[in-house]
Amino acid sequence: MKFSIIIPVYNVEKYIVNCLNSVANQLYDDIECIIVDDCSPDNSMIHVASFLEQYEGKIIFKIVTHEKNQGLSAARNSGVKIATGDYLFFLDSDDELSLNALELFASYLKEYGNVDFLIGNFEVLGRLHYSSLQAEFFLDSTDEILEAYIHGKWHVMAWAKLINHDFFLKENLWFKDGLLHEDELFSFRLAVSASRMVSIKESVYRYFIRNNSIMSNKKGKNYWDYLWIVAENVKLAYKQIPESFYPLLYSYFVS
Repeated sequence: MKFSIIIPVYNVEKYIVNCLNSVANQLYDDIECIIVDDCSPDNSMIHVASFLEQYEGKIIFKIVTHEKNQGLSAARNSGVKIATGDYLFFLDSDDELSLNALELFASYLKEYGNVDFLIGNFEVLGRLHYSSLQAEFFLDSTDEILEAYIHGKWHVMAWAKLINHDFFLKENLWFKDGLLHEDELFSFRLAVSASRMVSIKESVYRYFIRNNSIMSNKKGKNYWDYLWIVAENVKLAYKQIPESFYPLLYSYFVS
C-alpha cells in the first residue's frame, strides 16, 4: 500500500525542516512525498533543497513548482495531480506527523480493507483549543458518516485524514481555489459522498497554532468566504441528502 503525502510550501522557513524530518522518520516507508513550492518568497525551498541533499532513505521526494503564488487549495490540487499513491495525505508545512502515523494507518487498512478515508487523532500545540477525537469507530454507510460529522465526531480539517486516491478522483473532491477555510467545504463534501470510514483515537498529527496563522488573525475575507461555504453546503445538502436529515441539518447550519 503506497501513500502520497502532499506538502504545500509557503513562508515556512522556520518550520519546514521539522515537517520533512517527521516524514523522513516514519516507521512506514512505502511513501512518496510531494512538495509543492507555491512561490514562497522566503528561504523555505533553500531549506528543502538542503534537506533533500542529505536525505538517504527510501521515501521518494518530488517537487512541484508554481510559476506564481496560487494558495493552499491550488497547491494541494497540484500535488494530487502527480500523486501515484493508493491513498493521499495532506500535511501542512508548519505541522508534523507523529512517528508511527502511516504505520498506524496501514494497520487499520489491513484490518478494515479498502475504505474511502481514515481519520486520525491529533495533538494541538498553541494557544487555541480544538476538541480531539473521542472515540474509535468504523462506519459503513453515508448516513452514519454524515451524522457523525454533523455531531462533531470527526473534524473538518483536511490534514490528519488519509483519503483513498481513486475515491477522491471519482467524487471530484478537488479543493476550491482562492478560499479561506476551504477545509469546511471539502469535509462536508467528503461527508455526503463517503460510504466507508475509520476513525482512529491514537494521534497521527502534531498541529501547531502560530501567531500569524489564518485562524488566529481573522479578517473580512474569512467571514465572507465562510458564509459562501455555508451557502454551498446548503445547496449540496438540498441536492444529495434525504429529507429525514433536514431537522438535523437545520440546527447544524444555524450553528
